[in-house]
Amino acid sequence: MDSFHDFVLLLFLVAAARAQQGSEAACAAPRYEKEAAAAVAQADRLEPSAASSALERLSSAGGTEGLQGHPVMGALLAVRGKGIPLRRAVYCAARGGHWIGVESADGRYFRLPIGDDSTVDMSRLEEARRPAPRRAELIQAGAASLAVYMASPAALASGDPVSLVGTAALRDALAEAPGPSLPAAAFEDYCAQAGCRSRKARASIDTDGWVADPALRALVRSRGFDRHHRDDTHLSYAGASPKDPARYLDATRVPYVVRHRDSPWRLGDIVVVEHGGRRVAAVVGDSGNRRRINEISYAAAQRLDIDAHGNLGGTESPVKVTHLAGLVLERPADEAQLLSALERVQSWLDGGAQRSQGLVHGGLKGGTGARK
Repeated sequence: MDSFHDFVLLLFLVAAARAQQGSEAACAAPRYEKEAAAAVAQADRLEPSAASSALERLSSAGGTEGLQGHPVMGALLAVRGKGIPLRRAVYCAARGGHWIGVESADGRYFRLPIGDDSTVDMSRLEEARRPAPRRAELIQAGAASLAVYMASPAALASGDPVSLVGTAALRDALAEAPGPSLPAAAFEDYCAQAGCRSRKARASIDTDGWVADPALRALVRSRGFDRHHRDDTHLSYAGASPKDPARYLDATRVPYVVRHRDSPWRLGDIVVVEHGGRRVAAVVGDSGNRRRINEISYAAAQRLDIDAHGNLGGTESPVKVTHLAGLVLERPADEAQLLSALERVQSWLDGGAQRSQGLVHGGLKGGTGARK
């Protein structure tokens, strides 16, 4: 490189190449990547007639044993049944709707939308044209690459330059979350000085909120999994439309706790949940009318290695929840911002060197709707 401008140009060219490679098989919110890769390998080994027979058996099975529980395999078998060799597949959990993308070995692309009620209609599988990247997407990807470079020049020497425009870099560069100013002192020292208050009690599991994954949404809505489930939480995202069900927290992705009716805690307060030698940063994300002391989200339970079943899960031994006095999140615009802020708090808890300074404090307005 003869100049900095040449380097910036290269970053934008790399971003353009990555965006061009993305097509229908690319997704900003992929799920089940390992399972999808395994399904591709399994389906591609089948002869077309065997793939069609397997698809018939899968279609005739009901519930999670059928297409509802294995939509990626269904899409792969449908494509392979046409005699088309397979390369890769993706389950995309996009905000506008979930879909399955399949790329063939000869460069063709197929897309299968997933219904809002988790239904899988194989007649909706269609071949999709590979879209050209939009100008705004190229500019955004290039800006993210430059932002990562400016923040960490060592990244150039440690890995593939193409990795600079990956989705993780894009989120880190462009989705900075409003969050608390983290103290310089370690967690224990801070609480000793600030007078953090803790409570200990057996924990129960809360699955409330809008679960983005259709299969998980169907599961948590079932009375056999959580007979008290609701699709809303008192905390909602500021950047979402009032009519968008995704404005509420996803209990399977966001570590949160429920404030009981006598609690002085506020929505948006930051807490630390501890059990069995593990700890997780969480947000006060919902309110309940019952006197349950410790109610934690599905995601928080999983991170603490606690059974996350809505009816049967929870703990017999006490879970400790510590309220971090003075740390409160400004109402987040979306899930990416909320998770980013919680990750920064988690880094602080784990003794990381990252310290956020001068971020705005602010109150939170809860979502609407009566609660259980």
